Amino acid sequence: MPGLLREMLPAADVEPPIPDVLPGVRAGGARRRRRRRLGVGVASLVAGALLAGTAVGALALTSDDDAPATGGPAAAPSRTVPQPPPSQTAPHTGAAQPPTVSGDEFLRNPGPIHDAVLAALRAHLPAGVVEAEDQDEGDRTLFFRLTRDDGTVTTIVLGGGEPAIPGAEPVNHCQLGPQLDTKTGNMLQADWSECVRSVLPDGSKAITGKLRQGRETSVSVSLITPAGLTYDVSSSNRDKFGTILSGSALNSAELLALVANQDVIAAIPSAPTGSVGPH
Repeated sequence: MPGLLREMLPAADVEPPIPDVLPGVRAGGARRRRRRRLGVGVASLVAGALLAGTAVGALALTSDDDAPATGGPAAAPSRTVPQPPPSQTAPHTGAAQPPTVSGDEFLRNPGPIHDAVLAALRAHLPAGVVEAEDQDEGDRTLFFRLTRDDGTVTTIVLGGGEPAIPGAEPVNHCQLGPQLDTKTGNMLQADWSECVRSVLPDGSKAITGKLRQGRETSVSVSLITPAGLTYDVSSSNRDKFGTILSGSALNSAELLALVANQDVIAAIPSAPTGSVGPH
């Protein structure tokens, strides 16, 4: 954070507008670092077979009317995802605990985790998606291309497991404010909207949001479980090389169905509590 603040400060003879931008810098910098870690596959300390229990129709979600997600220009109303047949998903009891796999372990041997995630994606594709594959041949990160039955392509990136401070809320992108562009020193206003806070049956808290930035549209869901573990799943029409793809991102209902599934949550490796320091 000190380095980030130094990047945003102007020369000594110019009075810096610190009170107006510090909150956005903190939030924006943390999110950029998190996405950069995801980009090299270490991200939020790995996702094991994240989509192992995916069913597009997942357990019912209930909105938390006492603490709605606000701040976007068009915050969406709360939604309920239809209950799937019992055979499609295990009960979301919160009892299962993820294994502990550190980011260092993933860096040393990413193959098994990558392969498990890709196999799970191929076994539990959302409706209308016919294939999941690496974004680049031989890629061992957790970025994947999804091909729909109409031939269009989108992406998904997975991460999770970093311990959260007790009582913390998931990231509400609509409230992040301006973010610092470390290359130019300028403050950028990301166009986040449709941020909705939901509570899963086991008490996990989730916030979804949609980002429009130029031709890119991405949808993200952030989750914090009662055990304090955090998860982040995002889909975008832009691949990791910056190319705008032909398909649209997975929608928030599909991503919520993903994290509401007990099989999914139980499969994501996590960092041991206390092993992750400030970002």
